[in-house]
Amino acid sequence: MRILFIAVLLNVPMLSHAADWSLTTQFSTLGFSLGMGKPISDNVNGRLTANIFSYDDTITESGIDYDASLDLRSAGLLFDWHPSRTAFRVTVGGYYNGNEAGLDGKSISGTFDINGTIYNVSDVGSLRGSVAFGSSAPYLGVGWGNLGSNKAGWGMSWDLGVLYQGKPDVGLDVTCSPSLSAGQCSTLMSDVTAESQALRSDIEDQEWYPVFSLGVLYRF
Repeated sequence: MRILFIAVLLNVPMLSHAADWSLTTQFSTLGFSLGMGKPISDNVNGRLTANIFSYDDTITESGIDYDASLDLRSAGLLFDWHPSRTAFRVTVGGYYNGNEAGLDGKSISGTFDINGTIYNVSDVGSLRGSVAFGSSAPYLGVGWGNLGSNKAGWGMSWDLGVLYQGKPDVGLDVTCSPSLSAGQCSTLMSDVTAESQALRSDIEDQEWYPVFSLGVLYRF
């Protein structure tokens, strides 16, 4: 009991220090971020962060133009280690990854080149796709900003790291125009399946997603 009492007394400064909290706001390649942090020990802090952003763009993949809608949705549990007890940190952790994209095929020339076969736009009722990743993604990076500093007030924060999303889950769906015969529709379906594989190969390098963020923090 005496040993336990002494151990508690020795840890009182650390436990008192761990009562401090920090709020962060950042803009990053994961979107707009809000977070909160709390010291765990003298040189380790824990962070919770949530990220959100959406935008639309026109992209070309595997020879097909798409109207793309990208939705960035993620939430992370991160641990910052400050090896020299300065603002420099090494960060490890993981994210819930809800990042995904919707694709809507369009044609400027009036035709689609699907798996090397040319189809008139009138033959294709619609061509839509989706890109998603695994729901969990580990993270490793470095950064600046000590959430556990005993100095209350404002500070700068940045992170540079990589998120492992895994290989993308790619799907393409097509509807056949009533003008196509059953055999032609079956061929179109087969071509779309092959096109989906080509699209997956084109974007498979996205399994490693670079993360850069810059923002401010407030300690209280």
